[in-house]
Amino acid sequence: MTAILNITREQHTTLKPLAKTRLFTTEGPSTRTVTKTFEEYVRHFVKEYTNPYPRGTKHEKVFEIVRGIANQTWRQSVINTNAFRRDILGATRFLDSRRLLYLTKKNTQVGVNLTFDMNGDPWNVSQNFWYNLSERTVFEKQKRFKRCSIVGSSGVLAGSKCGHTIDEADFIFRFNLAQVKGHEDDVGTKTNFTTLNPSFVIKHMNTLGKPEDVTTFETYLRQFNGSMVWLPAFTTRSYFKFNLRIADILTDSGIATPIFNHPGHFSAVKYLWRRANYEQNWPSTGLYVVSSAFGLCDEIHLFGFWYFQKTLEGASIPYHYHNDISFGHKHSRFKEFSNLVHLHKKGILKMNFGKCKS
Repeated sequence: MTAILNITREQHTTLKPLAKTRLFTTEGPSTRTVTKTFEEYVRHFVKEYTNPYPRGTKHEKVFEIVRGIANQTWRQSVINTNAFRRDILGATRFLDSRRLLYLTKKNTQVGVNLTFDMNGDPWNVSQNFWYNLSERTVFEKQKRFKRCSIVGSSGVLAGSKCGHTIDEADFIFRFNLAQVKGHEDDVGTKTNFTTLNPSFVIKHMNTLGKPEDVTTFETYLRQFNGSMVWLPAFTTRSYFKFNLRIADILTDSGIATPIFNHPGHFSAVKYLWRRANYEQNWPSTGLYVVSSAFGLCDEIHLFGFWYFQKTLEGASIPYHYHNDISFGHKHSRFKEFSNLVHLHKKGILKMNFGKCKS
């Protein structure tokens, strides 16, 4: 019997140790209780993977650390990678997280109450919703992918010429439908998985209220033809119906396949990193996908995960490679960056800090 971890909003808010953890079963809305195990995994994870830089470490200090390792030859530590994979899967209490990155008929049942990650009353899975879920995740069809590229949206990718290196991977993740067309030399052409933030569609496609808006959306989607589009339908109840609307358009167009976030898995991974970073801020979707990818990929390469206004060479760069959004505290992910640098140094993943070698 597969159990799906559910962490309540109250536990996220207080960050108090979990004496007990509620588990929703795939057989229905019944629950059972597990004691200690999850919290023990969390404490171990925090001890092993919290970055070693003291609280209050300045951006400039980490920048210098990166400058010192950027030109060093990176080699994967299979031992450290396997340990991290084992620890993060154990901490989220899943034997095989490849099945739980998104909802499927196999890991979800009609009648189960799914909890929204941020706000809103639980939603009861309807027969119609369940019927439209995939039979299983694509990742169950094979063993882990040998190499994955995870492509962030940092302006450091502009002029990086990393496109070919990115496309060499067996599976490629992107975020929030970040523009590929016109940036192929820097970010590649292939996409297997991209997240989508509903606010992007609301802002640029006028809430899909008119036929011409839907046409604009479909035209934009063609650069991600054949990919999966991960929808955060269970983040907040207020966007739930709009996510369903987007999913219908994706399905009808046949351009891409809509998938819905698994709220239990999403909450567990986010809770884990909040504890590791000793903060109340919500971890980014980027850190969530990177963490989840260890259940899918043998070797992970990151591109465009850069949170400084200048490159290592001192050149000014925009926040995103594909638009003119400015830097701001709202989008600061400095602690997450430090976590990733720490994993890079341990040979658990490879970060690319700027231009790619031809």
